[in-house]
Amino acid sequence: METKYLEELMRWIARELKSINYGEIHVILKVHDNRISLIEKMKSEREKPVE
Repeated sequence: METKYLEELMRWIARELKSINYGEIHVILKVHDNRISLIEKMKSEREKPVE
């Protein structure tokens, strides 16, 4: 995987971490023939449960 794709992924994660207070961030790397063929990114923001 080229460095520019990893840098782009790091920037996306950093941006999303600034905008989410509570939730999940998923990054899925799909590999075919020992190479990453697809990167899926997803963010799920939720309300923090009140205890």
